[in-house]
Amino acid sequence: MQSAIQTASASKGLWIGRVMSVLPALFLLLDGILKLVKPAPVVEATLRLGYAESVIAGLGIVLTACTLLYVIPCTAILGAILLTGYLGGAVAMLFFSAMPSDVRKV
Repeated sequence: MQSAIQTASASKGLWIGRVMSVLPALFLLLDGILKLVKPAPVVEATLRLGYAESVIAGLGIVLTACTLLYVIPCTAILGAILLTGYLGGAVAMLFFSAMPSDVRKV
């Protein structure tokens, strides 16, 4: 009886972990694909952040590749490390774009 409870608990934890991994991966894949397709709202938002339109496709390729590496079990650790770097750069850019223009020149 004890092992059946432990197995059910482990199975539940496994599924929770899978869902917690798949949801962000789907979001990141969607974001990467939208950067490759370049609909107008994506281009406008990227330009507002200060990026040139020419880098949008490159960002989409990098994000999609990193996310695919994360989704494949044997390369998941490498993918997680690369996604951490990508998202760290995204957060830094958001902070930079929120600064007043006179502070950015310093």
